[in-house]
Amino acid sequence: MGQFDLVVADPPYNVTAYEWDDFSTPTAFLEEAATWLEVIRDALKPQFHFFWFCSPQYAADMEMLFRQLRLPVVSRIVWSRRSMPMGSHAKNKFIDTWEMILHAGTMPMNFSVEWTDAWFDVQTHATPLTSYKGLDKRVHPTQKPAELIRRLVEFGSFPGARILDPFAGSGVTGLMCPNDRECILIENNAEYAKAIRTRLGIGRL
Repeated sequence: MGQFDLVVADPPYNVTAYEWDDFSTPTAFLEEAATWLEVIRDALKPQFHFFWFCSPQYAADMEMLFRQLRLPVVSRIVWSRRSMPMGSHAKNKFIDTWEMILHAGTMPMNFSVEWTDAWFDVQTHATPLTSYKGLDKRVHPTQKPAELIRRLVEFGSFPGARILDPFAGSGVTGLMCPNDRECILIENNAEYAKAIRTRLGIGRL
């Protein structure tokens, strides 16, 4: 598929009971993640940005993998989930309300001229829910907020860029990609792929 200016990746986390997210051991998960990262690294142009979502549980391990693969981490972005559904309980620890986004890059960001808190490394956005309407109506169990993805896509790329989402899930990266960029989505689950085609209004190739 060639090389890409920007990759936005929201891979399995190995923290839920979903079949596609359930690995036999943490070691097996990290070995798989290392393989994913190698493939993505080789698909990046010399000048690039790369955003990788991960659970706080594995953030340190993931950063070590980035270092081993010489992916230069320039930001550690915290997505703070503003809304938490009732029933999120923990007995032996504090309830986590955030997720990590490791950001590797080798070129300037495409920030707007106006300085705003959109530039901050703590991004506060509500978790998509099925009760919502519009872009954040949940169609995938680990769907990310549309505004958060919009910022990553627009700040991490310039007009004419090629963008890849290798774990497309709900298709939100494609949904938020400006018309002046090329966006390629990869999703191996037939149900979610169908939902993506519906959301983006595209036919099956």
